[in-house]
Amino acid sequence: MSYLVLARKWRPGTFEAIIGQEHVTRALKNAIRLDRVAHAFLFTGARGVGKTTAARVLAKALQCEAGPTPEPCTTCRACTEIATGNAVDVLEIDGASNRGINEIRELRDGVAYAPARDRVKIYILDEVHMLTQEAFNALLKTLEEPQRHVKFIFATTEPQKIPVTILSRCQRYDFKRVPLTVVKAHLNELLEKEGVHVNDEGLRVIARESEGSVRDALSLLDRVISFAGENADARAVTDCLGVADRAWIGALLERLLAGDAAGALDVIADVFQYGYDLRAFAADALESLRDLVVVRVAGKDSRAVELSDGEAEALRALGERHSVVALERLFQIMLKAADEAASSRHPKLVLEMAIVRAVAALDTVGLPEVLQRLEALEASLGGAPQSARPIAPRAAPQAPSIAPPRPMAAPRSPAPAPAPAPAPSPAVATPRAAPVAAPAAATLPLDRTSWRPFVQAVKAADPILASMLENADLLGIDGQTLRIGVASAFFLSSLQRPASQERLRGLVAREFGPGCQPMLELTTTTQGTLAAEIADKRRTDTDAKRERVLSHPATAAVVQALDGRVIDVRVEEESYD
Repeated sequence: MSYLVLARKWRPGTFEAIIGQEHVTRALKNAIRLDRVAHAFLFTGARGVGKTTAARVLAKALQCEAGPTPEPCTTCRACTEIATGNAVDVLEIDGASNRGINEIRELRDGVAYAPARDRVKIYILDEVHMLTQEAFNALLKTLEEPQRHVKFIFATTEPQKIPVTILSRCQRYDFKRVPLTVVKAHLNELLEKEGVHVNDEGLRVIARESEGSVRDALSLLDRVISFAGENADARAVTDCLGVADRAWIGALLERLLAGDAAGALDVIADVFQYGYDLRAFAADALESLRDLVVVRVAGKDSRAVELSDGEAEALRALGERHSVVALERLFQIMLKAADEAASSRHPKLVLEMAIVRAVAALDTVGLPEVLQRLEALEASLGGAPQSARPIAPRAAPQAPSIAPPRPMAAPRSPAPAPAPAPAPSPAVATPRAAPVAAPAAATLPLDRTSWRPFVQAVKAADPILASMLENADLLGIDGQTLRIGVASAFFLSSLQRPASQERLRGLVAREFGPGCQPMLELTTTTQGTLAAEIADKRRTDTDAKRERVLSHPATAAVVQALDGRVIDVRVEEESYD
C-alpha cells in the first residue's frame, strides 16, 4: 500500500478533532442542532488552518445516516465516501481550474436535479476567489435562491477578491491561525500515535516555521522524520528544514547588545559559511529582537510572545541592560536591514553594515539621559546671576542645535543704533512727513520684532487701520520718530490723514504706555528695498546671536557636561514679515 502523508492520514473527521477553530465548530454544531443551517457558507483564513476539512465535516454532519447530527459517525457509507472524496452528492470543485462561466453554467444546471441518494446536494468550491467576474455573475441568482436540497460551501484565502454581492449571500466564518502552543501539542499527540520521538525544542521549531498552519506543520514533520528517523532532536530539525540554529540568533543578539560588533560579525560569517539563507536568518533575528522588546516592555509572561520559559527569561536578562528607546532604535535598524537583504543580491554585506550601525546606535546617548544631564547642569548653575542664564529654547526637531540665550532684562532694541536712512530715489520713494509734537522720552519700545504683534493688537481695536498697517513695515526709529514704509500709494494716502495718524498714536500709547506719543514719518517703499533691509538686518542679528551663544559660559558648561563639541549653532530667525 502506498504511503499516506501525515496531513492526509490524520485529517480530522469530526468537529472536535479540528484544532484552534472552536469559534467556528461551535457555531456549526449549534446550527445543525437547532436546524438553522444556511444554504451558503464562506470559510476564509490562511492556508492549512482547516477550511476544506471543516467543509467536509459539515457535509458529513448533514449526510450522515444518523443525522443530520453535529457528531457524524464517520463509519457509515455517506461519511466514508465524503472522507475519500467519492460521494455522489458531495461535489468538490477547484475554483482555480474551473473558473470560467461555462463551468458555473454546468453547476447551475446540475442544481436543478435532486440528490441521487443522500439528503441534500452539497457543492464545495475551494479557492472560490479564482472565479472570473462573469462566473460570479452567473452564480448570483442560484446562490441567492437555491433549491431546498442544495447547500454551497465556499473556501478561500483571499476574501477581499470576492464580490460583495457574493459575500452578502453567504454566512461567513473566519478561520484563525493556530497558536504555536496548540500546534506543538497537536504534533506531540500525533507523534505518540506514530511511535516517533522529536524533542520539545525540535517541535517548537517545527511549530514556529509552520506560521500557524497545521497542514504546513505536518508536512514539515514528515520531512524531519524522513531525515532523522524515529528519534530527532532540535539540531536535526534545523538541519533538515534549513533554518538557523536558535543558538546563533541568541549569540547575535547577545553580542549586539553588548556592543561587540566584531563578535556579531563573526556570527554572520559562521551562518554564511554553514550555508544558511541569510535572508531567512535576518527575518528570524528580527522576530527574536521583537520578542526581546516585547518582553522588556510587557514582561516575560506577556501573551504577545510565544516563548518557552527559558527563552523568555534569557531575553529578559538581555533586554534589562538597555532602555526601551535604545532597543526600539536597534529594532528599526535591523528591520530596515531585513527588508533590504530580502531584495538584495548581497544580503551578507547588508547585514554586516547594519550590525555596525546598530552597535554605533547603542552608544548614542538617548534623549532622557541628555535631559537628566541638563537638569543636573541647571541645578549646578542655580546660583548664577539671572541675567547670565539663558531662557530655555523652544523645542525643535533639529539636533544638536543650541538656541541663543536671551537676557531677561530690558526689552530688546536694535543694536547698534540704526544709521540714518538713505534718501530714496525719486522712482522708489517719496518721503512725506507729518510732524506731530511729542514729549521727550526714552527710546520707543517698538522695533521690527514687535511690529507684527502690535499690528495684530491693532486689528482687534481698529480693523480698518490694521488693514493699512498690514501693507506697511517699520523701517526704523529715529528718537521719537517712527519711520513707516508703505508699499501702496492708496494705503499711504489713507495713513497720511490726520484722523488715521491720531488713531495710530493713540493705539501706540495704549500698548506701550501714555508716555509714548511718537512722531510718524510715512514713506513709500518697494518690496525689493524692504526685503533688502530685512535681509541685512537678519544677517546682522544672526551673527550677533551666534557669537553670543558660542561665548556664553552656559555653552561651555553644556559641552563639558555632555563630553561633546559644538558642531553648529542654529539660530532661531526673527520674523520681519
